[in-house]
Amino acid sequence: MLGDLNFVILHVRDVAAARTFYTNALELTVAAENPTFVQLQAASGATLALQHDELAAPTGTIELWWQAISPLAARSRSRIRRVT
Repeated sequence: MLGDLNFVILHVRDVAAARTFYTNALELTVAAENPTFVQLQAASGATLALQHDELAAPTGTIELWWQAISPLAARSRSRIRRVT
């Protein structure tokens, strides 16, 4: 589903909750983890890492873009998982 994304690190307050979201909603797999860091892989090889940061603040200004082979199928799968 994901492509042309290299490596992104998101600073999050709750690594476990973020891990659950990205593995369940976006179907990323865990490549490596410890209590304060999780490295996730997309089927395309793209990497998303989650780093614990108590000072991380929610923001509405982050955008992540992926290419989808079938955008309609990706949208449908996201809706099933309640991802907006």
